Amino acid sequence: MTGFLSDLQWTDKKVFLDELIYSIHSAKSVNHGKISLKKLANGFEKLFNISLGNFYDKFSDLSDRKANKTSYLDALTRTLNDRIENPDNYK
Repeated sequence: MTGFLSDLQWTDKKVFLDELIYSIHSAKSVNHGKISLKKLANGFEKLFNISLGNFYDKFSDLSDRKANKTSYLDALTRTLNDRIENPDNYK
């Protein structure tokens, strides 16, 4: 990729990206759900210049979480709500 997209890097934990990808796939948010999980994961790997390894093994890691199985999604919800309620903090 060239230009802007080549500058994008995932800088958080890989497991958070795994959680995001599985969520997007489960919601059928890309191509009306007509995309394989592998193809979606490969797209994110290219977008963020990252290797996610054997992506299918990651689902068991997510489902084996003891406390909060959607910790990253919950954190995203909290930060977006905070941004909506306190827009001056994000300028």
